[in-house]
Amino acid sequence: MQRRRSLKFIIFTGAALPCDPPVTSPQGNGLPEALVNTFKRDYVNITPLSDATNDLGLIAGWSEGYNGNHPCSGRKMRSLREYIAAQTATA
Repeated sequence: MQRRRSLKFIIFTGAALPCDPPVTSPQGNGLPEALVNTFKRDYVNITPLSDATNDLGLIAGWSEGYNGNHPCSGRKMRSLREYIAAQTATA
C-alpha cells in the first residue's frame, strides 16, 4: 500500500519513475529473503520458543549451523565454511 502511494506521488510530481531491480540482483531482496526463509524452515519452525530473551540467544547458534551445513549453488554446492577454506587453500 505504501509503495502504491509513493508511486502515485512520484507520478504526480513528475519525478523520474523508480526502476525495480530484478530479484536475483544484489540490489534486490532475493538473497536476504532466501536466508530468512531457510532460517524459518530449518530452525524457527522446529524449535520450541519460549520468550524473546532466550529466543534471540538461539540465533547465534542457528547462524553457526547455517554457515557450517547449508550448501549453496553459487559456491558450487559447498557450505560457507567449506567455500572459504577452499579459497584460502588456493590463495
